[in-house]
Amino acid sequence: MRTTSHHRLPIAATLLALLAAAASGCSAQGPAEPQAGASTSTPAPAASATPAASPTASPAAGSGPAAGVTAIPDAAFLTPADLGPGYRALGADYLGETYGFAIEYCVRNGQWDRKPSGPTEQMSAKNARRLVLAAPSGSQTVQYLNGYQSETSARQAMAHERTGFERCTEIDLGQTTHTFTILATGFAGDESMLVKDGKRDLLVFVRAGAVFTWMQVGQEFDTDPAAAKDLARKAVQRICAATPTC
Repeated sequence: MRTTSHHRLPIAATLLALLAAAASGCSAQGPAEPQAGASTSTPAPAASATPAASPTASPAAGSGPAAGVTAIPDAAFLTPADLGPGYRALGADYLGETYGFAIEYCVRNGQWDRKPSGPTEQMSAKNARRLVLAAPSGSQTVQYLNGYQSETSARQAMAHERTGFERCTEIDLGQTTHTFTILATGFAGDESMLVKDGKRDLLVFVRAGAVFTWMQVGQEFDTDPAAAKDLARKAVQRICAATPTC
């Protein structure tokens, strides 16, 4: 999940999983993962200070449904300064693995039927974007941001992912096993989830109104769940400051 992945699957097994993921289609998988270079503009947020809101604050509850988001602006992404000194934005291209390859095995093994279904809204380079941020060590944090026309779709995205991790706690990959463990929920935004991917990698999932974001955090955060949660709260602040959904 980094430039040097912790997962050491046989090459043939990895290729099979990637082919299966490509065949299954975005709507069945829930949140779309933009292809490398798909975005019409590379997110390059300025290294500005974190918004003034408290880092523990969540969006205030409104009287009605959250406003939809049809385009993700650059300002909705985390900035290098949000992650720490020396970080830099690399753009949208990312060639590393994601957790999806293991989930595909889980589905093929009959452990999960992909229900509840993820959102079926059409995703594009405008409302499904990605940013790669690199630490001075070279470790990468990858943030995916999906904006939906309705809060309902964003809720569906979170429910779909959460159920997948609940059903796919231990997956037979053929010559080895892979595990997912939900470590914490409810620490940021309207919904949030911290997941251990394998033995040490961390994944962060957050919903703020009609926006769904998830992050593969770098090695600096893998051993510090509290810092990963704080990063999620910063992500919510950026989303709420840059979009009308909160």
